[in-house]
Amino acid sequence: MSLSYEEKETFARAALGLTLEEISDFLRLTVKERLSNAGILIDATIMPLIVEYKTRLLSQMGIELGKPATIPFGGLDLLRESLTRRRRLFTQEARSLHLRQPKGVLLAGPPGVGKSLLAKNIATILNLPLLQLDIVSLLGFLVGESEGNVRRALKTAEASHRASYGLMK
Repeated sequence: MSLSYEEKETFARAALGLTLEEISDFLRLTVKERLSNAGILIDATIMPLIVEYKTRLLSQMGIELGKPATIPFGGLDLLRESLTRRRRLFTQEARSLHLRQPKGVLLAGPPGVGKSLLAKNIATILNLPLLQLDIVSLLGFLVGESEGNVRRALKTAEASHRASYGLMK
């Protein structure tokens, strides 16, 4: 294994939100692919693989990683200015000073008014990942299954948020 301490930290953060069983499955698959006569090669090239694996698992839970905004939003100058000022609260420096982060934004309105575009722009301005949850994919047939799916999705999203926050410089 040729990972530095920082790379091990990065791997651990990237794996946040995965169960031990899921991490074990990932490592088993990865080790199998990297096995040679010289041993097992585990290096920094494993980082994109764990992110890809986690993205695939999130997708199976109905959570998609949103794409960054390509169209800036207009007419909400006060919101843009507020977000730009608060961007510093999502840095490692703010975390080390134990500054409280804003908890979130609720966007409500009829279809087609720009809620998704605004969410993408907010994520872009704050340099945070955007997780989009498809509620229909969480519905289950068994009693309690839907609630368990929602709980698991929110727990995974929370862990992903902590991971991305921890990785920001």
